[in-house]
Parts: sequence; C-alpha cells; structure tokens
Amino acid sequence: MAKPSERNRMMRDIAGVAMDEELTALRRKRADLARLAVQLDDMRWAAERFREQAEAFCREYAEPRSYITGALGMAPRETGMAFHAVAPDYARDGEAAHGSPASSPQ
Repeated sequence: MAKPSERNRMMRDIAGVAMDEELTALRRKRADLARLAVQLDDMRWAAERFREQAEAFCREYAEPRSYITGALGMAPRETGMAFHAVAPDYARDGEAAHGSPASSPQ
C-alpha cells in the first residue's frame, strides 16, 4: 500500500489533470461563443443593410413591402427578421461597429 504522502501526490496529479481539461474546455467554449457573437453582429448588420435597401426600393418604385416579400419568396420568419427585428442603429455609431475591433467580444 502506498504511503499517505504518495497517495496525496497522486490525488493532486489527478486533480491537476482534471482542472487542466476543464480549463481547456472552458477556453474552447469561450472561443466558440466569441465566434457566434461575430456571426450575430454580421447578421444584424446585414439585416440593417437589407432593411435600408428594401425601404429605398419601396420609395423608388412606390411598392409596398409585401411586393418585396412576395417577389423574393420570403417566408414569414424571414419577413419578421428582415423588417420587424430590433437591430442596433449602426448609422448612429458611424458605421464603425461592423467589423471593427470595438465590436468584437473580449
């Protein structure tokens, strides 16, 4: 049978390995979440640009939004995301939010 000091060392080694694995998993999770945050920012930016272009189209051709949704075959979910979802006002932020280091999560 191992001496108590040897058992304690083995237990510390086992705990150390487990902690290292857990820290690695947490770092990977944080990196994956950061990538999702960038995709979300890109999606919001694209939705805002689409909304602006769609409104310009509607003004220029005197067509309602329903014309765009029908012509593009937009599903109700897409219509909701494109026209009714709350998006940040990128123009107010001087367009610097998209793709800038300030917009990426820390």
